[in-house]
Amino acid sequence: MDTLDFAKEPLALYNPDSSHDHPDYSALKARVDAADVVALGTPDYHGSMSSAMKNFLDHFWREFAGKLFVTVVASHEKGLTVTDQLRTVARQCYAWTLP
Repeated sequence: MDTLDFAKEPLALYNPDSSHDHPDYSALKARVDAADVVALGTPDYHGSMSSAMKNFLDHFWREFAGKLFVTVVASHEKGLTVTDQLRTVARQCYAWTLP
């Protein structure tokens, strides 16, 4: 199992014109390509996912097509809004999500 911790491996802010040229991009892309399932875990920040999670999703949207996503949300409430947002992004990337 491969785990990406955004605190230990931060990504530069997504820029469609230059992000794919970043020195760390190719190695991380290979890890995403190799994944059979992507488990997305994020805290509930005021009804939304963390900015680090959104940034990750923006970087690799093409690579997510056809993959299965599992979502986990840590929330002081139910985390339903964040779960819906993660599922929506996954669907927009042509991925599958578990309910």
